[in-house]
Amino acid sequence: MPEMLSFAQFRARKPFPLSPDLLQERGMTDTDQGSRGGGEETRAALIRAALVLFGRDGYAATSTRAIAALANTNIASIAYHFGGKQGLRMACAESIATRLGHVGGAAAGFDAEGDPARAQAFLEGVIDRFIAEIIASHEGRSISSFVLREVGEHSPVFDLLLKRIIGPIHGNLCRIFAAAAGTDPDSADTKLAVFALAGQLLYFRIGQPIVLARMGWDAMGDPEIRELSRTMKINLAAMIAARKERPS
Repeated sequence: MPEMLSFAQFRARKPFPLSPDLLQERGMTDTDQGSRGGGEETRAALIRAALVLFGRDGYAATSTRAIAALANTNIASIAYHFGGKQGLRMACAESIATRLGHVGGAAAGFDAEGDPARAQAFLEGVIDRFIAEIIASHEGRSISSFVLREVGEHSPVFDLLLKRIIGPIHGNLCRIFAAAAGTDPDSADTKLAVFALAGQLLYFRIGQPIVLARMGWDAMGDPEIRELSRTMKINLAAMIAARKERPS
């Protein structure tokens, strides 16, 4: 298996320039390689296409030709921008890491020790950001499918996401939940509470067709999102209150 680059190494690497002969053979020009604006758009389109296909069909079953076709670009652009299929897989993970970073917000530097109301308000903001980035966004379905497949396969990408993104965000949210509920941030109860909250939110993404059908909704529009946000914040408040009421 090819060696996986770290996020920092992947960001630092430069595109793979193709020789003039190879450019001609694959129907590309120097402009295809060198146009920054067009290049960034092509790169983003390839990541979006790969997220859809890797999530739906799996990494092994997805061809670079299918990715390029869905992205409406030349197959050679995958080698140019990512060095190949494995590099594109890594770029997908990095794009998800960025989104999850938006969801986690400033959790790493947030200190609500001694201020339970402020801690709860921060967690309510996390709920709204998750809904916006993962549940309500057009790309949320492909993102969740990609992550769940990588988790199921326990791939190198999953290991990186767990160690560098999911683990740290979960740890920070446990600390903030503990500040809101008066619990030990390292306890099994706190960790499971945060996982339970995340699981509820994730269901509204992966089970969205079921939710829409049972609720009689046509789509997850603004009114539906407000209702979902209200429900999740009620659940959060109940989880916090239940722990505060426990005898010490």
